[in-house]
Amino acid sequence: MKFTEERLEKAFAELLGQEGFPHHLGITITRKPDEVLIWKNPILLIFVA
Repeated sequence: MKFTEERLEKAFAELLGQEGFPHHLGITITRKPDEVLIWKNPILLIFVA
């Protein structure tokens, strides 16, 4: 079985979820256009973009 980038991303998101960092698609986050998402941990930005 080939380990693709898609499978790697899913595995990584699942591991983060188990650690208490749920995955959210960027298009599902409701915010005002001038509101900026600021995270203390830059690794989380991977899953917001």
